Amino acid sequence: MERNILECLNLKNSLGYFYKRVFTNEFEMEANEKFNLIKRNTEEIMTEEDLKYLLDSGTKIKHYIGFEISGKIHLGTGLMCMSKVKDFMDAGLFGRLAFLD
Repeated sequence: MERNILECLNLKNSLGYFYKRVFTNEFEMEANEKFNLIKRNTEEIMTEEDLKYLLDSGTKIKHYIGFEISGKIHLGTGLMCMSKVKDFMDAGLFGRLAFLD
């Protein structure tokens, strides 16, 4: 009988959050955790109440980000945008990227 290495070492329970986040699909963030993750590093959210309602109701939220590349690209812009996209993905949002010419 095969055993998961983490079960053999009895680390599964002690890793808690990390184990659930990385090794299983069991982890589900609470709505307020998702809201804080989405809001992180932003100046404003146009309708915080609507976002909270959508997160509380379990509605699938979609986002998109578009880049129109007509000049030189600044590395900082790409890094900040991609870190925000990662926050959205971690919060369970469905996203699309558009690179326009």
